[in-house]
Amino acid sequence: MEMDPHQLIEGMVIAGRAIGSHQGFIYIRGEYRYVLDIVDGALAEAYARGYLGKNILGMGFDFDLLAHTGAGAYECGEESALMESLEGKRGYPRIKPPFPAVVGLYGCPTIINNVETLSAVPSIIREGGDAYANRGTPKNGGTRMLCIAGHVNKPGNLRSASGHEHEKFHLRSGGRNCGGKKLKAVIPEAVPAR
Repeated sequence: MEMDPHQLIEGMVIAGRAIGSHQGFIYIRGEYRYVLDIVDGALAEAYARGYLGKNILGMGFDFDLLAHTGAGAYECGEESALMESLEGKRGYPRIKPPFPAVVGLYGCPTIINNVETLSAVPSIIREGGDAYANRGTPKNGGTRMLCIAGHVNKPGNLRSASGHEHEKFHLRSGGRNCGGKKLKAVIPEAVPAR
């Protein structure tokens, strides 16, 4: 969302068209206010260029997308708690069934996915499923987001082929650990606190 929010927007439009949805939400935890500003700017650009809204690119498909911030509760990582938060309630998980795909946000069928997956959709469409899957190992295809943080020379979020040897990737992408310390942990899809 920081470096290429349009990739996420494009993935959400494609997903919306695939399932026949005309409304999407990007949920951003409250402590990442700076990300909300980036995403809101990208949404405004997408609307201005006709990539969102009515009759997108003259194709007869309407899709509205908006960013929503929550209070930052950890529980909102669970899909039904996230929907509760979007509806303005406390982010507590709902009892299932019914499942969100049947009775979700505002009582409507709802599909929820993570930013990493939705951001991969444009690459999968552009390259084809086989080519995208071949970026990783045979049983773990595609790419994954990795966060390099702590005592490193170049912290950040980076994308790597699945199954890549993490320590070599870390040393190549983040540089040597400051003070010669060894890599201690790999947490896929983690985001550093700022």
